[in-house]
Amino acid sequence: MIQEEIDRLYNHFSSMVHFLNPIGGESETALGMNLVPYKDALDIIEQKGKFEHGELTNLLAEHPETFDLFEQILQLSNFTTAQWTFMMFDLDKLNSSDITEVTEYLLLNLKQDDHLRDCFIKKKIIDSGGVPSPTEIQSRERTLFVLKAKQEIARMSKNRDSAHLHRRLSTSRSVRERVARYLLDVKALNCVLEGVRPRAYLTNKRKVADTKSAHGKYGSTILSTRLKEAGFKECGDLDICKQKMIQRRGTTQLMLSQDTEFCYCTEKQVESAANPGTSISSESGSGKPLSKRFDFVLLYQSKPRVVIETNFYTTSGSKIGVNEKEYLSLHRYIKQNEKGLRFIWVTDGNYWLTSTGRKTFEKLVPDFEDSLMNFGTLTEDLWSIRKQMSEAED
Repeated sequence: MIQEEIDRLYNHFSSMVHFLNPIGGESETALGMNLVPYKDALDIIEQKGKFEHGELTNLLAEHPETFDLFEQILQLSNFTTAQWTFMMFDLDKLNSSDITEVTEYLLLNLKQDDHLRDCFIKKKIIDSGGVPSPTEIQSRERTLFVLKAKQEIARMSKNRDSAHLHRRLSTSRSVRERVARYLLDVKALNCVLEGVRPRAYLTNKRKVADTKSAHGKYGSTILSTRLKEAGFKECGDLDICKQKMIQRRGTTQLMLSQDTEFCYCTEKQVESAANPGTSISSESGSGKPLSKRFDFVLLYQSKPRVVIETNFYTTSGSKIGVNEKEYLSLHRYIKQNEKGLRFIWVTDGNYWLTSTGRKTFEKLVPDFEDSLMNFGTLTEDLWSIRKQMSEAED
């Protein structure tokens, strides 16, 4: 394919690119935080307005639940797992390359933290008889002890046990001081408090929408709408789509009425003609087909004729690179081995308007040709695709 033709195809493709409509994604909802248990802490925060390190440390000792308020005031959602681990533990000591120092720090925490000790006993990291001394853990055993301890700490941080953090705040001055320094020095708590009224803010705060899932749902929603506009019926409860895998040969096909001869299913596998009994897929490292569930399967008279993967990219990232390799392999495999079936990659978003997106397009289009589309170009071609589906031969 010559560069002039690639330029023409890119210009047409990019002129049809969609921008993500936030109204079409997940709607935001009220935080719904019950502020009654935090009345005393809120009174202190609103009366004080600004904290010194020692004052905030004392507040966290007397009202450890105040941490929950600060988290919601300072974060869009919650503190991350990494931040949570930092709140709970001294990472300088946990990250030390001196295994003896790490062991001693962990054992000290086990003596001071009943909940942590119970978790370690439950996971059989230590015996129920009590916390061992550093000398009781032999040198050759320390590596395994620290490994299991870090695994448990990672699990606990991911699960975000607020009650446990509250207990650590109320019983450990070092934890309180570390959290107070972080909130004041790193998260600029005093500056934030100058600009908000905590009660009013938390009462009216809304949960952050799940933009990651919104991208996927946005593309699927648009594609479903465009298919219906072009006369495709959603299969729903029709027998042909009740199974996870749609058969291509060797089965009695469902007789459909004329107004439902063009249908579509979502999230289905398709039986491979080249490899009977297995599903069409991208190739694995061993050269064997892998099971593939397609976002959309278009059927004509109950026979699968087009399989579609769809996604939406607003920025560049590792995901586009993974999909690029998978879908290129998938496209080649189907084109070479699956007569009567076509693979289309429907991808959209302003990533494709960037210089990186253009390079990706120029790299892919010689292989994909007219099977690399966005919502706009697919809409243009849907009636032509219907015609090709009705004329395809197995």
